Amino acid sequence: LAVMRSYRRLGIATNLMRASIATMEECFNAEFVSLHDIEKGYYADKEDAYDMRKTLKAGFAKQEAEKGKKKNKDKEKEATKDKENDDAKNKADDGEKAEEPAEKDEKAADAETEEAKKKRKKKGKK
Repeated sequence: LAVMRSYRRLGIATNLMRASIATMEECFNAEFVSLHDIEKGYYADKEDAYDMRKTLKAGFAKQEAEKGKKKNKDKEKEATKDKENDDAKNKADDGEKAEEPAEKDEKAADAETEEAKKKRKKKGKK
């Protein structure tokens, strides 16, 4: 978009861009408007043309949706890791619990052995 030098600073380009952007949003649900590359000396008066990009409402909505998807994926990964950690902890706890009854059985057997020894000693004294 170029405006003749004598008509610049009157807001002509701004108004034309606003009108074209509104139309692109309404008709095409455009995500962004862009001009590509810097063209040195592009204009007849040797001025440069600039690369420009403006993100529109649909573009912002798409970016937010992508961020939301990424957050959801991250949450799912974290939940999976937490579940795996909990499962591993529960297995470890189950292993400790399994050892505890075995220890009780050993203590009970030791106590029975001690009682048997005491009884034998008593019998031997008589």
